Amino acid sequence: MKAVWCWPESRGARYPFVTQLLTAHGIDVVFAKSGSERELEDLVSDADFLVVRRLPSISERIIKAGKRLRLIQRVGGECGNIDIDAAAKAGILVATMPIATDITVAEHTVALMLALARRIFQAHRSVVNCEYERLGLKPIRTTETLMVADWVNLSGPVALYGKTLGLIGLGVIGKEAARRARCFGMRILYYRRRRLTNDEEKELGVQYSSLHDLLRESDFVSLHVPHTAETENMIGKKELSLMKPTAYLVNTARGGVVNEDALYEALSKKTIAGAGLDVFREEPLPKSSPLIKLDNVILTPHTAARSSLEKAQIQWVVDNVVKCAKGEMPDHVVKAKNLNAVRS
Repeated sequence: MKAVWCWPESRGARYPFVTQLLTAHGIDVVFAKSGSERELEDLVSDADFLVVRRLPSISERIIKAGKRLRLIQRVGGECGNIDIDAAAKAGILVATMPIATDITVAEHTVALMLALARRIFQAHRSVVNCEYERLGLKPIRTTETLMVADWVNLSGPVALYGKTLGLIGLGVIGKEAARRARCFGMRILYYRRRRLTNDEEKELGVQYSSLHDLLRESDFVSLHVPHTAETENMIGKKELSLMKPTAYLVNTARGGVVNEDALYEALSKKTIAGAGLDVFREEPLPKSSPLIKLDNVILTPHTAARSSLEKAQIQWVVDNVVKCAKGEMPDHVVKAKNLNAVRS
């Protein structure tokens, strides 16, 4: 049996790990180089399994070339880049697999929200800088009832509970963020080009909104859109002016979707309360950036996707391929109408 691995994010040192896992089950693995349609046509001609993430689009042409294909494994929770109908006609299973990095980006989004809301970094600095000395205080030994609570008198911490989160973009990461925000008792608005179905909205506990209304009503605005010509600087001076002065902007998407000059102006003039940014127009963020000097912004070095789950993600995908190789039904199979008998 043979598997074609077209997942460039797992490149480098992880390739031997993939090879080891698959060959242990009698599956040879070939790694796509360019991921072009022509290359994949050649590679899948004698392959049983195809693993693919963002690119390329798995067209009917590629599917027809895969005379032995039994499974197309999409790394991700959606499979818009795969011709599901063509796969169904060919009797090929299509399965998705939630991306570990989608989960960690969603967690990072919530972490930034919490850090902003609770003023975690200001509180941390007050402790390590021994600001109690400036306030004329002396440490005391505490007991269950004797303590010096909030001795720094940190103004502004708020709870997420009862606040409104506005999600701009509601793909896989946005949905993961929505699920986590619900645990904090937040009201969740979302804006995207294509509205979800009523059932999808009910399952996620989200409400559709225009971009204008979302910006006006949200206490936290979180971006989850790709950087395209359409989304270039989609959050600029006009959009920031619509936000509440008590609202926060969180960006774990791409730096180019926010006009950083307009954001600096809004933050420095306190027309919005703060921002949590993991992505920037230029990376690493240059030391000349005025954002660095602000005390109402939290900056992280594009690390939202990094976690201990990265290697586990590869294991999840391999396990699904192995299930199919053993004649078992893989997890997260996409249901298609008029699916032919699966090849065996």
